[in-house]
Amino acid sequence: MLIKHVDGPLFFGFAQALRKVSSQVADGRMLLLRMERVSYMDQSGIYALQDVLVDLEAANLRVLLVGLPQNQIDRLEAMQLVPGLVPRENVFDEFEAFRRELPGIIEKLG
Repeated sequence: MLIKHVDGPLFFGFAQALRKVSSQVADGRMLLLRMERVSYMDQSGIYALQDVLVDLEAANLRVLLVGLPQNQIDRLEAMQLVPGLVPRENVFDEFEAFRRELPGIIEKLG
């Protein structure tokens, strides 16, 4: 499992940085994006995230999102990223909620 902290605004430049990170988890099975510090997410950022999520899904990598405020989750749902690319059960309001669910997540991964 790789944990990536996403800081600052989420915009088109995000995709390139995340693609570098995704190459680091080539042998992994799970990528946790801690997004508590995402200050802003525009449409281009959502599209960039979508592109990366499609690539990660094709690589059979489970992606989990932590810390997005509800208004940003609503935007991801409106664009069908959630639940289309990231199941709703893989979206957590806070890190502690994720931590409580981690044993079950690991068990499902086998």
